[in-house]
Amino acid sequence: ESLKIKGELLTGNLSQIKKGQAEVKLSNFYDSQGQEVSIVLDPELSPIENARQYFRRYRKLSKAKTIIKQRLTQEQNRAEELEVYRKQAESLTDYADLLGVRDELAQKGYLKIEILGKKRDKEGKKENIAPRRYLTSTGWTVLVGRTDRENDILTLRLAGPDDLWFHAQGSPGSHVVLRRKDRKSEPDKTTLVESAALAAYWSKARGAETVPVSCTLAKYVRKPRGAKPGTVIISREKTLFVKPRLLPIYRTY
Repeated sequence: ESLKIKGELLTGNLSQIKKGQAEVKLSNFYDSQGQEVSIVLDPELSPIENARQYFRRYRKLSKAKTIIKQRLTQEQNRAEELEVYRKQAESLTDYADLLGVRDELAQKGYLKIEILGKKRDKEGKKENIAPRRYLTSTGWTVLVGRTDRENDILTLRLAGPDDLWFHAQGSPGSHVVLRRKDRKSEPDKTTLVESAALAAYWSKARGAETVPVSCTLAKYVRKPRGAKPGTVIISREKTLFVKPRLLPIYRTY
């Protein structure tokens, strides 16, 4: 802003400036006390050319300021996303899960490595996923996506239309699916709360005392055209307020 003011002061006092001057002191009409401002000049330029030079520098820095703000926002979003991956990686104990995180980081450009042996069709239908599996205290199976790609496949392909879907509100995190035992079975409150608690735990809001979690049927979850992996739109949702926590891992022998 000081460059703009100097340009305007020069423009308003052209008669007081001569080519060849290296500096000029002018009364600042923007200042309530009218204090003088010392302005450095290029002796090779005319007074009006000096003024234009200050305006050019002002416009250049103003544009740069806007670009920097945009880049800062982008980098802050990237930092938040990487923080989610960091917490996720710290909590994993299975090597296959860690490889899944590594592969997604590489696909997003965070890691410059080549992932070999990943043959798939154009729609990705041949890709296999291994979501986390948990068992509620009431005996229901809960599936939790590990990566954005798994979230998409779990929610849009693997989940049945009447399965229940959960996600922490306003926080990056895993898609969680409560598998309905059959079309007539209805989960009780304990089952819903435990499933929602998993969604809260596998989200950026894990450290909060209470987390709002959206719950709806999987058939009311859809993916906008062109949206990035893991991004969905939901409807007819209800909100559960739960404390983040894990459940026993579901194992088959």
